[in-house]
Amino acid sequence: RIFSDGAQKITGWKKEEVIGKDWFEIFFDSKLVEEMKTVWSDAWGRKFYSYINPICTKNGEERIISWNNTSICDEYGEPRLLVCIGQDITDRIEVQEQLRQSEERYRTVIHQSAEAIYLADPKSKKIVEANPRFFEYLGYEQEEISSLTMYDFIAHSKKSVDDLVQKTLEIITLYVYCTTNSVRNTMEDNWGNLFNL
Repeated sequence: RIFSDGAQKITGWKKEEVIGKDWFEIFFDSKLVEEMKTVWSDAWGRKFYSYINPICTKNGEERIISWNNTSICDEYGEPRLLVCIGQDITDRIEVQEQLRQSEERYRTVIHQSAEAIYLADPKSKKIVEANPRFFEYLGYEQEEISSLTMYDFIAHSKKSVDDLVQKTLEIITLYVYCTTNSVRNTMEDNWGNLFNL
């Protein structure tokens, strides 16, 4: 049996502490044991089987592991060994959850805002999303959003709208890549003048 250096690092267990022991008792919460035995049974004999599940480390921490499992068979085609390669995706899952929560908060703020707010595709100028106040103020129906563009409701020429979008993109790019106070001050001045078309 093999318990790799990576497995030892992730779990905190040394190979001599786990080889020959009951994997289910060591690494799984008692509530998951039956489920994991079913997973193990399903994986046994398959050329490829993937699964994601939590494991318990030696210090009691929970880590989320993405498994790719392969059965090794003998000359008669009977499975004799199951090779399990796991990747710790705990940090990725946490980041995804933070992003999901951030998006939820963002959508709540946008939806409840008293201001008309919309999102537009900078290339086509099509409206991708808008909050209820947008439809209320401008008199459009939500069903119309798929055919709506910035040109339809901004009271300026097509060129002015294009220039506005381009200037906005330039300022956002500048903000992402520059952090000095002088640049920030310049950007603030530009934002102040941005809508003076």
